[in-house]
Amino acid sequence: MLLVGTTKNCILQGTLSLNFSLVVQGPTEEIWALAIHPNQSQFISGGHDHYIHLWDTMSHSVVWTKDIGESVQSVCFSPDGSVVGLATRSGRLSVLNATRQIYSMHADGSEAIG
Repeated sequence: MLLVGTTKNCILQGTLSLNFSLVVQGPTEEIWALAIHPNQSQFISGGHDHYIHLWDTMSHSVVWTKDIGESVQSVCFSPDGSVVGLATRSGRLSVLNATRQIYSMHADGSEAIG
């Protein structure tokens, strides 16, 4: 299964051998970060609207949303799916648990990522 973010703020799901279908129409700003949960039918997205969203692919709905306070450039799940790591455009790194509680935040320098 592949998840693809489009320039029209949509996320599509499918495979190269089958058609893609609309999972959800997303935020108003560009999505720059997307990661699939390793064990559940969920994925997390982030972008220039300063939010990360955990999405459920079965219900096509948002499970939770968190305001990060700046543009999100990348996001990933830990191998067991219990932890989310993210990086912002300003270079800040954050680690959250699956319930949106921030474990750690780190900023090193002031160079933008990307």
